[in-house]
Amino acid sequence: MLDLEGSCPLSTSATVAWIKDFSDTYHSKTGVYPLIYTNPSWWSSCTGNSNAFVNTNPLVLARYSSSAGTPPGGWPYYTIWQYNDAYSFGGDSDVFNGDMAGLIRLAKG
Repeated sequence: MLDLEGSCPLSTSATVAWIKDFSDTYHSKTGVYPLIYTNPSWWSSCTGNSNAFVNTNPLVLARYSSSAGTPPGGWPYYTIWQYNDAYSFGGDSDVFNGDMAGLIRLAKG
């Protein structure tokens, strides 16, 4: 998973190019594209709301709210939604957008 949050040290075009290079390099070595973890604000500010990864990289949406809302960047849906940063057993609260068979496919790459 490529974790994209925090500051934007590059221009939007340079950020998209960097993500593409990372994603393509990861894919060439593993045969799968990495999941992209981000939030709508970061994605809009730092990539200009790019839709360059919609067909390759599953979205892990960080949005701490009662609903996932509209995914950024033209993704038609999120693959995983992180809706809280606290879980009773530690870690974050996430939900997979699919069934068990889909989760197994995602885990196996």
